[in-house]
Amino acid sequence: MNKRGQGEVLATVLLVLIVVVAFSGIWIWYMGRYSGEISHLYREKEKATISMNEKIIIEKVFFIQNNIDVFVTNMGVETDVSTLYINDNIVYSGNTRLLSGSSLWINVSYSWISKSVYNVKVCTYLGNCFEVNVRAP
Repeated sequence: MNKRGQGEVLATVLLVLIVVVAFSGIWIWYMGRYSGEISHLYREKEKATISMNEKIIIEKVFFIQNNIDVFVTNMGVETDVSTLYINDNIVYSGNTRLLSGSSLWINVSYSWISKSVYNVKVCTYLGNCFEVNVRAP
């Protein structure tokens, strides 16, 4: 039997095997990171789409002795009202579910001054803010 060249063939097969195993490890690591990033991008896209469809209307603001009552209506997608600001001061903080087409009263204690203009701002959990300027009676 001729044993010439068996070392070279064995070395080539071993080298190919090492390359395949190394590439498989790199591929598994890369695909895990890649699929995680892709799913993160899809979640962010869905969140942004929902955020763009939020529409809250501040319909009424009543000034009652040391209280301000704000009536809001959701004309967009279902959302959570998270904060209410009056003149950039947080007067309400929470997570109140507001379904599409439904309305909500937010009642807060606030010492207001007659004939003054107040900026009333309602913000959602996703970060959209809707505001209106009103004059106290």
